[in-house]
Amino acid sequence: MAATTGNRHISYDRQYPMNALNRRILAASAWFCVPILAYLSLVPDEFQTRTSAPGYVEHFVAYCGAAVLFALSYRQKRMQIASSLVAYGVALEVLQSLSPGRESRVFDACVSGAGAIFGVAAVALVAGRYWQPASR
Repeated sequence: MAATTGNRHISYDRQYPMNALNRRILAASAWFCVPILAYLSLVPDEFQTRTSAPGYVEHFVAYCGAAVLFALSYRQKRMQIASSLVAYGVALEVLQSLSPGRESRVFDACVSGAGAIFGVAAVALVAGRYWQPASR
């Protein structure tokens, strides 16, 4: 894939240096987050493991981390990543109401979505600032 800047034609891999192995590792890690998020969202209350952080912080960090991994793996699909993770968070929150001892809250879905959007935006900002094409 190639990007055009001015009169120069720069390959996407040269513009954003990351070898294929690193990209595959990031992609595998990102996709591993998908079932982990589902498990943590849907596990019944008696099997739930919690941190000392409030629930909304856990939601934000989990979805932000997943979004960062996905955005680094699939750099040209940032909008799709953010919207998909927001929809996934909403779907899991709705399904959580079916899990024994768990309740579904709109606030948790919003915080999950905010974490996803923040993670993708953070990668976009860092990519725009530090991964510029080398000037000749």
